[in-house]
Amino acid sequence: MSNDATTAIFDGAGKSSRVTGLPLPAHLDDGEVLARLALGTICVSDLHTIQGRRREPTPCVLAHEGAGKVAAVGRGREVGLGRRVI
Repeated sequence: MSNDATTAIFDGAGKSSRVTGLPLPAHLDDGEVLARLALGTICVSDLHTIQGRRREPTPCVLAHEGAGKVAAVGRGREVGLGRRVI
């Protein structure tokens, strides 16, 4: 697994998003799960943020609804690696 996540950063309405790599956690705390996203969707609140109709602190990452597979699991979680999650 790569040590970085490819991420689109939103810097504010009227500005282009920038794609960058952000570091993945070196370890997971008890009960945490890391998922490798295959798909992230934009919802209406994200569209309002992009249009400047809804203010969110920036920089931020939009597209909070996603689907993917479990890539790593912290202690105490009974979730299999590779399991599909939403």
